Amino acid sequence: MNKLAGIFALLTLTACTTQPMAPMSSLNTGLQARSIARTDTPTLGTAKALFEFAQQQALTWSPNAVVTHIEGRNISATGRNEAAPNATWVFTFVDPNNRNQGVRFFYRGDSPEARRLTVAFGSLPATEPLEERAWGYDSNKAVTAARRLNAEIPTPVPMMELVMEQGYLLWKIPAGITGT
Repeated sequence: MNKLAGIFALLTLTACTTQPMAPMSSLNTGLQARSIARTDTPTLGTAKALFEFAQQQALTWSPNAVVTHIEGRNISATGRNEAAPNATWVFTFVDPNNRNQGVRFFYRGDSPEARRLTVAFGSLPATEPLEERAWGYDSNKAVTAARRLNAEIPTPVPMMELVMEQGYLLWKIPAGITGT
């Protein structure tokens, strides 16, 4: 008899402490994705390594661009997007002076090109700026620390996010197990 047991634990690692930030109000629009364009940058690395390239691209989109969300999918034990298939870092940026849209950059480790997707502001995963100057733990250290605290965290890590919560910059890494 097969039984499916699931445990979902949310492991939150503090990337660094910051002073609470004033919230940005969100504008919910019904716009869909507007464009997809390719960029010519490296696509394999840790979150911090690829963030530099994503930030450069975001500043060409808008000189006021600020990062609001960083997400890793299928990230390896080394904190890189090298685990196949579809290991990806996704960086989300907004222009605080233009609440109509944001931009997301996708860096798939198995692809030679990064992709850019412009989306409606209301469709973004987060709209509050991350305090990237206070970013202490890169993804490699976050995965190592998370697995040290909870051996149930699978590798590759299916999902991890760098977010601002209550004024703190945090890595969130869900952990779970299933069995028979």
